[in-house]
Amino acid sequence: MSPNRERERVALVGFLRRLLAAFDEKDGAWGESALARSSAEEIERLVGVAMTVLAQEATGR
Repeated sequence: MSPNRERERVALVGFLRRLLAAFDEKDGAWGESALARSSAEEIERLVGVAMTVLAQEATGR
């Protein structure tokens, strides 16, 4: 694994841990099938944004 890819992985895991911890105390179903199409599209957009940020973090910007 390249050093940049490893840094991306570390940044992603850290991000996910913090994100999940923020919702840890909230109860509720994870039923993504209940999401409206627009919500699912927004999640995909946010994933793209997160991946861009992770790539930038990995290069030290």
